[in-house]
Amino acid sequence: MNQAQSISELETEIRDFINRGRRQQELLADPASWNTLCSALDVIGDTELALEAYAKWEHRCEIGERYLL
Repeated sequence: MNQAQSISELETEIRDFINRGRRQQELLADPASWNTLCSALDVIGDTELALEAYAKWEHRCEIGERYLL
């Protein structure tokens, strides 16, 4: 694993790894584990998107923004 890889690159690597032929068939044999794995990857990806958006966000502290937060 290269330290310069982003979380999204690592997530993509994991998704590619688990979606290959025989490996995917083995994982799909246990639907609960497959769903848990996919959900965990979704959470990681969504969290990264949220953190990136927050880092770019301009804090204006308007009342409407405070309600949304």
